[in-house]
Amino acid sequence: MLAYIASANQVDEIASMGKTTILESMMRFSSAIEALYTNEYLQKPTPRDMRRLLRKDEM
Repeated sequence: MLAYIASANQVDEIASMGKTTILESMMRFSSAIEALYTNEYLQKPTPRDMRRLLRKDEM
């Protein structure tokens, strides 16, 4: 679904899986990715980060 920007119905036709199974798998995958990468990559910006981003936006 993510790679091809496809709906659950489209994936259902290709993979012969039920819509509910597809959506549950997508939620599990998303939760696993979030758990793995939140601490390192999804941190709130620090004041220094915000200043840098605002300066970059002004250019």
